[in-house]
Amino acid sequence: MARHPRASAQDRSSSPLTRSTTAAIEPQVLPATHRFVYLPELDLMAELAWLESASRHSDWFGGAFNPATGRHISVYTKPNAG
Repeated sequence: MARHPRASAQDRSSSPLTRSTTAAIEPQVLPATHRFVYLPELDLMAELAWLESASRHSDWFGGAFNPATGRHISVYTKPNAG
């Protein structure tokens, strides 16, 4: 298993999150903090949630995954209980 440094301030990003409901007249704008994760960490979280890796692509068009780009679309599926 690959080891990665602990998450730092550079691994975090903040952006506004807009939420609107049918009952609210004005949409709510809430702060949202995100933490970037490394692929092995993402795969481990999926495994712990009983998900299986279905595919990994470089873009939304299904381009071949290239780990050097740092961008990816990862698709996980929940196996059928049988």
